[in-house]
Amino acid sequence: MKATMIRKASNIEDWRESAKSRDIDAEAVNIIAAIELDDNEFKNFCADFLEYRIWLDECKEKTLHTGQGWQCLAVTNGNSDTAVLVACEGFGYARYTAAVNKAELPAK
Repeated sequence: MKATMIRKASNIEDWRESAKSRDIDAEAVNIIAAIELDDNEFKNFCADFLEYRIWLDECKEKTLHTGQGWQCLAVTNGNSDTAVLVACEGFGYARYTAAVNKAELPAK
């Protein structure tokens, strides 16, 4: 799977605007884990990607860019068609993100 990873998008709307306005190629992504949030948590996460989150801090060393592409978390919600791919690169916040249609995620 490929996705357009944007550095330090502040929220999902900022990501969408940046993805449209910048000439950034989609890169290979490998989803290493999925995290499903409840409605309120997902809404809050999508409103502020740069907020520290303990569940991201716990995975920060595993989500990074390698020679083969991005190692990401897929953050989802049962009531949303959107999944947010996250690479923290050593930080406790969503440093790199990509919004994708949840149906595009590889089967488990």
